[in-house]
Amino acid sequence: MAELEFPGIQNRNQFVEFASDLHRKASADPYAFENNTIPRFLESLAAFVEERQGIPEGTDWNFISLVLYAGLNYE
Repeated sequence: MAELEFPGIQNRNQFVEFASDLHRKASADPYAFENNTIPRFLESLAAFVEERQGIPEGTDWNFISLVLYAGLNYE
């Protein structure tokens, strides 16, 4: 798996800015990302987490799950 270029997110404001930027890019060009549908995104997300080495101990998987679920269902 190739290394991903990724900005260091240190706080909530940076995360919101990052997510908003991804939204703007995807809205401007639906094909800007390899995984441009929810099923492809979720499939790749699961594969990435399964294969990724070096995920920090203490990662809050419940919160990550909440964020994903909320992204699919929050109005």
